[in-house]
Amino acid sequence: MIVVAFVATYIGVSWSMPTPIHWIVAILLGMIAGALAGLGGMGFLAIAVLIFGNWEPWRILLAAIFFGFFRTIWSAHTLIGFLDNANIALEFYYMFPFLATLIILAITSRTSRAPKALGQVYDIGKR
Repeated sequence: MIVVAFVATYIGVSWSMPTPIHWIVAILLGMIAGALAGLGGMGFLAIAVLIFGNWEPWRILLAAIFFGFFRTIWSAHTLIGFLDNANIALEFYYMFPFLATLIILAITSRTSRAPKALGQVYDIGKR
């Protein structure tokens, strides 16, 4: 809710404190999202996209497309002719998005800096 308060304040929308039903819905949606993220095993890639994108929306979008390409190779390697004929073990295709992530992060994470306010509680009085 802190993010909602920050965004609402930033764009000038009035908002009120959430009611208990808001909290219940938020918790349930968070549980569903966590379960779905855990099923796909892509939580590591999601964090990598954020770091590789350097916390900037357009760079995060490009990083997501970049890593999505590797994910596509994983899931559609049998449909791509030269990859299907390459005689590469199936396990390598499953590892490919994660290996690419590790290599890209090893190269680019040195210059990535997290926002200064990351991990701090939003307080409208500090603005």
